[in-house]
Amino acid sequence: MGGIPQLKDSLERIKRVFGKNLVSVILCGSGATDETCWVKKEDNKEYMSDLDLIVVTRIYSPFYHKILKNIEDLSELPLSLDFLPIFRLKKHKTLMAYKVKHSGKILHGNSEILNKIPISSSSELPYWEGIRLLFNEGVQSLNVSIFEKGIKKTFYCLKSVESCMEAALLFEKKHELSYRSRLNRFSKTKFSYKLPKDQMIEIAKLRFNHKRNQWKYSDSVWPFCKELVLDMLSFHLSKYLGVKGPLEEKLDFLVKQKRKPFRSDLVSWAKLFSLKKIILNPICRNSYSLNNLREATILLKNYDKKREKDSEIRRNLLFWRNLINYVEV
Repeated sequence: MGGIPQLKDSLERIKRVFGKNLVSVILCGSGATDETCWVKKEDNKEYMSDLDLIVVTRIYSPFYHKILKNIEDLSELPLSLDFLPIFRLKKHKTLMAYKVKHSGKILHGNSEILNKIPISSSSELPYWEGIRLLFNEGVQSLNVSIFEKGIKKTFYCLKSVESCMEAALLFEKKHELSYRSRLNRFSKTKFSYKLPKDQMIEIAKLRFNHKRNQWKYSDSVWPFCKELVLDMLSFHLSKYLGVKGPLEEKLDFLVKQKRKPFRSDLVSWAKLFSLKKIILNPICRNSYSLNNLREATILLKNYDKKREKDSEIRRNLLFWRNLINYVEV
């Protein structure tokens, strides 16, 4: 069971609930590469990373999201469950699809299902996937970290730096599937723009220190992570959009322009609505509105750790945290 025997109960629930509409269950992410982030708690492992499962189904149903959320809640492990109708597999040329195809582990079903995913090399991943990763993991991890303390705050800061490293390699067409391989490739790669590589590597290596006393949070880490994520986001939005100026202007431009990634799927609907009114989940969980994505990013940029805990920005960040989780195109 991917080296994690506790997944058995959740897998049985998935098989029982989806029945004949279930095609496959695929373990992906750090769980598939045996690099799940955990810390020792007495004689047990306390998992910090979510274990990512993709449930491939024969049909699409908007009710599947609620079903998977219930299964997550019943699990003793931190699970992140998404579902994907089988007829969509051949259209998913995304970073997630690439990882599923080349490092995913089949927990249920036929492994031939992976051959339906069209992407064969990381060099085929579009530039947008790197930007999406910075939104997806970088901005959101830091927004979540604001409301955490101690070891969990350290973990989310670590996660934001990991996303920057992975995005940097993706932009250079040098993406690696495993975390250790990415860290090694990142340390040897010369980038065309300035990156604080030494500090990033130092923080990233915390993943391999599983003793709780090595995960102490430092007040200097969060500001560094925030500046790193926002600087990388601003730089690569400039290259992608072909515009210069402050980050706010680039985000406004992104919202207003009908870029190719937003026209290719049902997710383009999300551009027309605010998540204040509607949350769309057409293919994968946690679709998004570009307007709200802009707001979450600007709130992160303007958040000052020295402000009072009940500041207006903090309250707004909590609101956006509840609405926006991941960017899905």
